[in-house]
Amino acid sequence: MTTALHFITFALMKKTACIFLFCLFSAIPVFSQSLQIDWQNCFGGDLQDQAEDVVYTGDGYLVVGSFEFPCSDCGPSGVQQDCWIIKTDLEGNQLWEKKIGGSAYDGGYRIFKLSDGNYWIMCGSFSSDGNIGYDPYPESTNLWMVKIDSIGNILYERIYGGNCREIIFDACLTSNNGIATFGLSCSNDGEVSNNFGAWDMWLLKLNS
Repeated sequence: MTTALHFITFALMKKTACIFLFCLFSAIPVFSQSLQIDWQNCFGGDLQDQAEDVVYTGDGYLVVGSFEFPCSDCGPSGVQQDCWIIKTDLEGNQLWEKKIGGSAYDGGYRIFKLSDGNYWIMCGSFSSDGNIGYDPYPESTNLWMVKIDSIGNILYERIYGGNCREIIFDACLTSNNGIATFGLSCSNDGEVSNNFGAWDMWLLKLNS
């Protein structure tokens, strides 16, 4: 009986796999048209720099990510990382750039354009100085929300999280210019209402 059941299960799995492969290869010609590059550009320094998100501004693009640079008083690593904002024109030429953060590791992950022409930037921050006005959870990595205007000036910033660690994966803009975001948290204090042990999924909604 067990052998027969295993055989039936295997046969069904094989049939499902064959159907999946047929559908996959049948769809390939539809998506095989090549995409042409209009333009490309690179930005960065001598160390590890990366882009995480980009938003269309109407007259160009805002790119957000992280920028690494040497630092003599940054501990054993000798490296500091800031959230990096780059403004380009419609052809990808850099118009301006700004680095925001503190003396530890900070990085930008998502950027959203608001109806008033300003922008929300979602960052992760391990710093408690620099552009971070107040960090209630020093020595931990938290969500750092930053609002900037169209030329990169900081209008508002705030740290969210707890005394363990928060990692942000994704977010979306809500209908009232707020933010809904989710990630992981091991904190059981601060803005984190409870913890079920180790890492938990953390869902957070912020108003405008």
